[in-house]
Amino acid sequence: MGLLDGLFGSRPSGDDEVLGRGVWRRASDRFSRAVDRFIHVVEGIDADALGRELTGATVVRDSLATNTHVLAGLADQVHELCVSAQRLAPTDRLEIPGGPDGSFPELHRHISRAATCVAQAAEAATMARVSLRADSAQATERAAGADRAITAASGNIEAARKLLARHLR
Repeated sequence: MGLLDGLFGSRPSGDDEVLGRGVWRRASDRFSRAVDRFIHVVEGIDADALGRELTGATVVRDSLATNTHVLAGLADQVHELCVSAQRLAPTDRLEIPGGPDGSFPELHRHISRAATCVAQAAEAATMARVSLRADSAQATERAAGADRAITAASGNIEAARKLLARHLR
């Protein structure tokens, strides 16, 4: 292993055996990073609230905190989806394999869209956090935007699960 290995691209880990280093690994990592960003934003609401009373902070924080638990479950599902996809259509490349019936590009699309939805939820959570700091009444509306994005992510993961279930029978 060279000095710069791990600085660029995916880092070596125990997941390399089950996820490889290709498209399925990247899809799983991308989703996990989006979840981590969301959690980081939500944790920051508590830090912002320390030492001063932020109007509506408890309601917004509780709503977003509930979503962190939902996202943790979705992250586990995405990891399992990607492990199964790697097992059925192994690749260490960035090209999306067709899979047994050519449907794996759609599977990857659902996972990618779910990650995008979670990134949008993190953006909405950030706007809710900023609205709280400004003592704006829009914080609850922004938190509702995060809820909608997470619902969309859940829908994409469910579609991916149904698509992959056809191959796991």
